[in-house]
Amino acid sequence: LIAVMLSFVFVSCNNKKGIALNSTKELTINIDEEVKLNITATSNKKYSESDILNNLKYSSQDSSIVSVDNGVVKGIKPGTTIISVVWNEDENVKLDITVKVLTPEISDVEIVTSSPIALKVGDTKEIKIVCDEKLTIKWLSKDENIATVKDGVVTAKKVGSTIIEIEISNGYKTITKEVKVVVSETISKITYVLDGGTNNPSNPTTYAEGTTIKLEDPTKEGYKFLGWYLNDALV
Repeated sequence: LIAVMLSFVFVSCNNKKGIALNSTKELTINIDEEVKLNITATSNKKYSESDILNNLKYSSQDSSIVSVDNGVVKGIKPGTTIISVVWNEDENVKLDITVKVLTPEISDVEIVTSSPIALKVGDTKEIKIVCDEKLTIKWLSKDENIATVKDGVVTAKKVGSTIIEIEISNGYKTITKEVKVVVSETISKITYVLDGGTNNPSNPTTYAEGTTIKLEDPTKEGYKFLGWYLNDALV
């Protein structure tokens, strides 16, 4: 009688071997900008790339900075966070993408009213500014004894000079512009003789004694401006 012993060896087959997610490691976007993540997958015989990409889970480490929805990231506020991408079949198949949201710049701000502003005591003058209506503007007079300002309207109080500060903010960054105000007892009106030309809109209409003003060039089609004259003398 011969006894025969049979030995069986069971081999586990890893059908997920070789699978990986691929994408750029870093991404820079702006606030409110939406970007679809460009993710590819290294597949194997069992799982096609489509099988893998259609079964991914996305998450943001800080959704107050960047949100993610089905692979589309959106900038919420300035900062940096990480978007994690995981294959639902195997949590070891994952990818981290660092996303930076830029701090928005303040641009296209123009102070239309020329500086300095010449006023007599009791006079008022509005400082005109052109900018994005979403910006927040704060007004400040450095010496309210000489001139005050409210909502861009300057009121002359007494003889002297001061600076009006214009603080412009987009909620993330702030810039400051300045306009000088000169309050004088004597204010002279400026008359421009343009010979058919067009004056620069930023040129002042009045002048306070003792102040220095800069005049911008006027324009006239077919002519080149050579300079300003006062009483036949080039100034």
